[in-house]
Amino acid sequence: KLCIDSGKHNIYNINQENINLIKLGISLMIPKKFSLICFVCDTTFLNDKQLLFEHLLHSKHIQNLKKINNDNKISKENPNKFNNLKLAEFCMKKETNRKIQCYACNYKIRNKNILINLHVKSKKHILRSKIWKEQSVEIFKEFLIIFDNAWYYAHVYICTICQKRFDLEIKFAKHLVDLTHVKNIRKCKCNGILTKFHICPICATCWFGDSNSYSIHCESQFHKYFVKRGDLTVSNITNFVVDLLNNIDQNITFLLNESNKVIFEHNKESEVLQAIEESIKCIYPNAKTYMFGSRLSNLGYPDSNLDIYLDCDNFYFKCIVNQQIETYLLTVKKIFEYRTNTWIINEIILNVRVPIIKLSHIPTSIKVDISFLNGLVVEKSILIRYYNDAYFICRYLILYLKRWFILCQIPGPKSMSSYAISWYVIFYLQVKRILPSVHELVRLKNESKIVGGWECGFQKSISVAHSDLNFKDHIKEFFYYYAEFDYKANVVCPYLGKIIEKNSFAHIKQLPKEMEIYKQNVKQKKSVIFQFDSPMCLQDPIDLSQNLTKHITKFQLQSIRKYYNESAAIIS
Repeated sequence: KLCIDSGKHNIYNINQENINLIKLGISLMIPKKFSLICFVCDTTFLNDKQLLFEHLLHSKHIQNLKKINNDNKISKENPNKFNNLKLAEFCMKKETNRKIQCYACNYKIRNKNILINLHVKSKKHILRSKIWKEQSVEIFKEFLIIFDNAWYYAHVYICTICQKRFDLEIKFAKHLVDLTHVKNIRKCKCNGILTKFHICPICATCWFGDSNSYSIHCESQFHKYFVKRGDLTVSNITNFVVDLLNNIDQNITFLLNESNKVIFEHNKESEVLQAIEESIKCIYPNAKTYMFGSRLSNLGYPDSNLDIYLDCDNFYFKCIVNQQIETYLLTVKKIFEYRTNTWIINEIILNVRVPIIKLSHIPTSIKVDISFLNGLVVEKSILIRYYNDAYFICRYLILYLKRWFILCQIPGPKSMSSYAISWYVIFYLQVKRILPSVHELVRLKNESKIVGGWECGFQKSISVAHSDLNFKDHIKEFFYYYAEFDYKANVVCPYLGKIIEKNSFAHIKQLPKEMEIYKQNVKQKKSVIFQFDSPMCLQDPIDLSQNLTKHITKFQLQSIRKYYNESAAIIS
């Protein structure tokens, strides 16, 4: 309710009264060449949007603005008289009792109503003041976008009343309904202290505290650090991306040619699979290898690793515990260590959701990643392959966008996975009514196949609807669609081929009946709850409990949305 539901209770909502005051405040700024004069506060500062934003939300400015607004209501009884507020609306300011300065025309006027009236009606003044009014409208629009997108700017959460800090929105929301916090709020009310939520887009902070605390926040070391460093400023799109966008046909041809080279490496891949089975048959005589990942989905490049699921004891369809996976991994590790003419062990990755062993196969020079969980990873790759085979533009889009994400160099500990990019593309094509949903493929197959607790019985032959859009059109439409997508409220759901509200995952009974397998797995504690409190939510269309983009931060999301918009504009 506090973070997801729309309405007055949402912590990111800014009431209309405050928005109106900000609009009025901007209109009462008098522009000079390199500075702004705030008529309301009678102060001058550099013409910088960051400083303007801080000034507009400063408690002193808001108090002055409310006072002058109230005074103006009283003075409206004499409409022909130019009071201070009316002068400011015309970019004018009273310098002395005898002189009025017009900043639009850089001209001084005697303080007489008749002379002021003549001046404000002159063509020169109308033209010059109009320019500033148009600029102030544009500035207000920019600020309005920030307020409308306040959720995207909040990375850190603070309750100044209880002196607590949170890195996760969900923990902050839980704190706000905690009994101790509620008691502290009651004490504030008894002491006449008004409280409200604040958002600072400069240092990406959302906090709850004194209604006048924004000015105090701007003086804090935390805020000043980010102002100075600019760590949370999204950088411009790189020239490499611009080149990718300006030469779409040339670049997709190159990427396709590179990817097609992998298709002709089938014999090498088979050799690696056989070499693994041969190496471990002394301990696991019935072991079987399965390829998955980008190479199986026809989305790989010559330098792509070969992803392999190693089924040591017929666990393809079953769920397997991490302890057993670790046993398999450490056992085969010892075998590979002895076969130095065939294998080089590059890395062992334990203590993760899916432990893997990374190898190099010396005879083919192919790098290999082996996992031991179950056949679900294979089924996921096969499904993407079905979509790519059915609609060739789907494959083109995924290959192109994989390259786009690499060149964008979006900062952060983890980037968007190729698997996630694939499903963003497929979902976009589902929304366009070109490709069917995953659930529709299950319905058409009508033959259940449960792997690792999830439905994998898909129709192989996919029916594709006609589209007049070419590859370039699709790229542009893809960027537009996800630039405007409401990540705050919605989950991308390729399983159903439509958007699901995050709120539905908070109240599991609200989920559609098609997700019954997810509901039952959660109820029986066979799977985790879908992580719907992440900034980006892309539901795995097979393992419905997994959010494929749960690691993407709000800052990364800000960057992605900005680059989507810029990329669409470049193509246009």
